Amino acid sequence: MNAFFEMVNKRWDTGARVCVGFDPDPEFMPSEYCAGGSSGQLAFMTDVLQKVAPRALCVKVNRKFFHDTGGLLALESFIDYVHRKFPDLAVIHDGKDGDIGNSMRGASTEIFDVLKADGATASPYLGHDSLEPLLARTDKGVFVLCRTSNKSATQFQNLEVRVPVDDKTTVIRLLYEHVAYVASEKWNAAGNCGLVVGATAPEELKRVREIVGDMPILIPGIGKQGGDLAATVRSGVTTDKRGIIITISSGIIFALDQRRAIANYTNHINDILATM
Repeated sequence: MNAFFEMVNKRWDTGARVCVGFDPDPEFMPSEYCAGGSSGQLAFMTDVLQKVAPRALCVKVNRKFFHDTGGLLALESFIDYVHRKFPDLAVIHDGKDGDIGNSMRGASTEIFDVLKADGATASPYLGHDSLEPLLARTDKGVFVLCRTSNKSATQFQNLEVRVPVDDKTTVIRLLYEHVAYVASEKWNAAGNCGLVVGATAPEELKRVREIVGDMPILIPGIGKQGGDLAATVRSGVTTDKRGIIITISSGIIFALDQRRAIANYTNHINDILATM
């Protein structure tokens, strides 16, 4: 097991169940944090982290919310703060990166060496050579978009594709199924690859779990997007009741009582697991 997933599994063993998503949208942040731009976002995130870190499985930071000239520095400072204060807590850089190989080498350097994130999300659309610079970092976790949680996901991800098996044989799969097959069979040689599957698609999540075995799955979509927590847990867990990294963002970081919010989600997940 690589370093990233070992950190996550150790936290799971202590009873942590929720990846806390930090999407510091100024529209929803308390007003006292909004005047300072990225410095206000940093203050907000560090204050929230202190409340939720003891029960967090890991944290995920959405790169897209850091807009001003100090955004990259604020993101770097936050990840550094996590590592200094909670060294056993892994950080996922959520950038959904996907580009040609030399561009992705630059992205890999920025994500893992400059920002010092422990994991990243990435798009499979350009194929293996675009992901190789991330996957080559065998100590890190790389989560490949498979079946996303947004409303238009079916527009492409549920299309049928004809896949050659050999010179004479083809099989038909849905596109998200093919991503799951390829990621599990060809891209996970180092055991550092996972998938992103939204909680808004529990049947697809169940199908992905059937395809990939015990491969870790990062699961957004609980909360505002309408994902059902019970269906998500039942569809996504492995036979030993592991393998899911359910990420919850606004439902925790913008809650009036963040400690209570993460505790409630954790207890709910445990209650569901106890019935399986």
